[in-house]
Amino acid sequence: MTTTRQAQNARFQAGSGCYVCRVCGHNTRSTGGDGASVKLCDNCFELAGEDNHISDNGTIYGSKAGVTQMLATLDKRSGVGTAQRCFPQVCKAAEYGLSTPRLVIDYLKCREEGFGVTESIRTAVSLNPEVTKVQAMAELAAAGCNPATVRIQYANSRRIDAEMAAELAA
Repeated sequence: MTTTRQAQNARFQAGSGCYVCRVCGHNTRSTGGDGASVKLCDNCFELAGEDNHISDNGTIYGSKAGVTQMLATLDKRSGVGTAQRCFPQVCKAAEYGLSTPRLVIDYLKCREEGFGVTESIRTAVSLNPEVTKVQAMAELAAAGCNPATVRIQYANSRRIDAEMAAELAA
């Protein structure tokens, strides 16, 4: 029986050292893929491949949802706007980040005003009643929020809004 640490290390190539990805700054090590030879993490290496394919053919070769997830991962690791700055052609082809969702704008305004993360999420969700839980999780995760925190605060916001509506109706 292997320990958790042994199982985790089994993914990495023996003897490979750590390096910092040249795009996102993520500490990583060789997993046997091609990214290590150019000092890119697997995510950024795949995005670079998409960028190259777009330059050659004008379209992405992966699924739009998969590419969007990779771009969101890059933004989560290195801050909102990193994907747009590093891979603008891929963002355009995947229709990622072309306009900042209203929910994210409201969240960022709350953070700038000094509100905490959870309060900012609740306020942004309350200001945008048309946003679904799945949509809120995706949009705020792309802005760097923990999806579990968004899910919980989304439910809290909807509960508080319902309680306030019931009080006003009474």
